[in-house]
Amino acid sequence: MADDFNQKRIPDLLKEYRRLDDSVTMRMNRNTAQFRDRDRMGLGTRGANNQDEACLYFWKELVGMLRHHPPIAINANESHWM
Repeated sequence: MADDFNQKRIPDLLKEYRRLDDSVTMRMNRNTAQFRDRDRMGLGTRGANNQDEACLYFWKELVGMLRHHPPIAINANESHWM
């Protein structure tokens, strides 16, 4: 019974992971563009790498969101973060 549920749930989980992946990619691209634009306007941190700054900002944002997001239970013995 539990295996049937898990097999039926897999396509939904894959869709959720795909949406998450798309969201992460979009946010990374947006952050990189914002930091690049800041640097062009002279508002960036001196001597800093735009990609490094964008990555750090994104990572802090992601970790902050995950702290408040409950895990998704797939079965009684395991859980996965979404």
